[in-house]
Amino acid sequence: MPNARLPETGTKPKKTVIGAVEPVEIDLRVSVKPAGRRRPQDGQGHSFGCRFRVENRGNQPVRLMGRRWRLCDAFHHLTELHGPCIPGQQPKIQPGSSYSFQVTLGLATEWGSLSGALNFEGSVGEVYEIAFDELLLTPRGMVTSDRDHLSQSSL
Repeated sequence: MPNARLPETGTKPKKTVIGAVEPVEIDLRVSVKPAGRRRPQDGQGHSFGCRFRVENRGNQPVRLMGRRWRLCDAFHHLTELHGPCIPGQQPKIQPGSSYSFQVTLGLATEWGSLSGALNFEGSVGEVYEIAFDELLLTPRGMVTSDRDHLSQSSL
C-alpha cells in the first residue's frame, strides 16, 4: 500500500509558566508516511524510507531534539536508535509552521516494524515526547499497525 499513512494527532497540555505574559500551549501534530523503498543488492539488506512531518499549532516555538526508535526485523532482532533525527541539526519550529524530514531505515529482512517517539524542547526548557504507534515495514512499503492513532506523553 504505497499511499498508506498514519493519521495525525496532537498534544494539548496547557501549562502556565510563572512570569509568562501568556500561558504556554503546546499543540504538535506528527504524521509519518512512506518515502520509497530500495530493493536489496547482493545481500545488502532492505531499505525503507519514512517521511516525518511536525506541525506546531501551539503558541510557543519548539525545538526537535531527537528520537527514540525501535526497529525490529522479521526474526525479532531489535535495534534501538537514540539521538538526533537529523545529525548536526536541532530545528526550531515556530508557531504556525511545520518541519519535515526523511529517514532511511535498513533491515536485514524484507519485513519488520518501527515504533518510538520524537523528543522536543519547549521555549522555557520543558521536554515533550511525541510517540507514534508501530509501523509495519513490508515488501510493498510501510503500513500502520492495528492501532489507528498516535499518542503523546509528557516526560
